[in-house]
Amino acid sequence: MRLLTGCEDDKTSAVTIEFMHSSVEQERQAVITKLIEKFEKENPTITVKQVPVEEDAYNTKVITLARTGALPEVIEISHDYAKVMDKRAVAGP
Repeated sequence: MRLLTGCEDDKTSAVTIEFMHSSVEQERQAVITKLIEKFEKENPTITVKQVPVEEDAYNTKVITLARTGALPEVIEISHDYAKVMDKRAVAGP
């Protein structure tokens, strides 16, 4: 007998996450797609939706989405950009 009836179904529900990156070139896209396929195979309840953004517009897009609370679940940030990223610039005043 189970104490909590809500525990009878141990299945994890499926989820889709967004991954924003600046790899718009075909060769880089192919590598990322393979990595995502491997991740999804190892994590069958997670689907990854790629959100490629042109590199020239990427930093502005990150800041804009952060200020509106619309950042994807996963984003690519270079270590150089991460070092100089000001929390106020991302979060707003």
